[in-house]
Amino acid sequence: MNRAEMQDMSSAIMPLSETRKEVNEIMSFIKYHDLNSARKNIAEHIDVQKIRQILLIGSGDSYALALLYAAVLNNITLLPARAIQSYEFVSEKTDYLDGAWLVIVLSASGRVSPVLDVLTKAQHSQAQVLGITNNNESRFAILAQKCVFTQASKKGMPTQSTLAMALFLDALACVLHPAYEKKHGLQLQHLRLYAMYAPVLSRLALGDELLLHLFSRRITLLGSGGNLGLATLFSNLLWCGPQLASQVFPLEEYEHALRLNQASDNDLIIIFDCTATQGVLAYHIRQKLMKNNATVVHVDNGLLSLMFSGSSRTFSGNGDCRYYAMLFIFSLIISATEMFLSCGGKRVTE
Repeated sequence: MNRAEMQDMSSAIMPLSETRKEVNEIMSFIKYHDLNSARKNIAEHIDVQKIRQILLIGSGDSYALALLYAAVLNNITLLPARAIQSYEFVSEKTDYLDGAWLVIVLSASGRVSPVLDVLTKAQHSQAQVLGITNNNESRFAILAQKCVFTQASKKGMPTQSTLAMALFLDALACVLHPAYEKKHGLQLQHLRLYAMYAPVLSRLALGDELLLHLFSRRITLLGSGGNLGLATLFSNLLWCGPQLASQVFPLEEYEHALRLNQASDNDLIIIFDCTATQGVLAYHIRQKLMKNNATVVHVDNGLLSLMFSGSSRTFSGNGDCRYYAMLFIFSLIISATEMFLSCGGKRVTE
């Protein structure tokens, strides 16, 4: 560990050393994740037969996860699902919440934030409320009347903790739609195999070139549906790791507001296309950007297949590769933060 990393470890809010450790331990976390136990734990807290609508709430990376899983749960369960930020929920009228609503409140760290106000407000409604956090000793855990704990580590940047909450949201999907359990079980088997590559993904194939682009171009991240959640997740990590400014847009909004026409060779555009929801629009935007000489990275199943196995056909072209996209993001953020520190960068300490 060099001097810059030692200083980062002693003063940064979410140290790189802890982040690297947590990413390295993702494989072990997935290996010992017990889907049956998680599913039974969640089932004890909710009345599935009454649920007709789902609301997912969080701040920061928990909100990014809410965006992702609003789309995932809608696709799996066919129930209307909506993601909303904590402060917005606190500010809006919620008299509409009744027993047909399932409100999922997400807090990776469980620390004091607007999400505690969300939890209090939601629990005073008629809705079914379930908290998900990694820290069973946090203020969030104490306030939550019904809560599940992932037991993931959260000292570094949100990486292992985010993936852990995703696994529990998939367990929720199994409770809401039992037929999904077999499919998710197969997903877990594959994930246990490929998660071992997470720490080194950014050093393979596209990794080095992409790192240079991150530090030399204006960064824009695009996605629709669940992919917007992945784009938001990556943006949050860019801000808190290598402290690179980035902007996030839904695909359609980016195209309609003439931003697409203004892209140039100064831009790096990363399009997330990992949840089998956008297809044609993503392709159209990519072609237009390439004509404008922008640097475009299309994170789809083919690219992730190459990164994880060296073959472009490892993952189904119409399947959902959200976990592999997260693992790629986590690896890349570690390498980008290492580069930032090696160039004399100093991360936020308060």
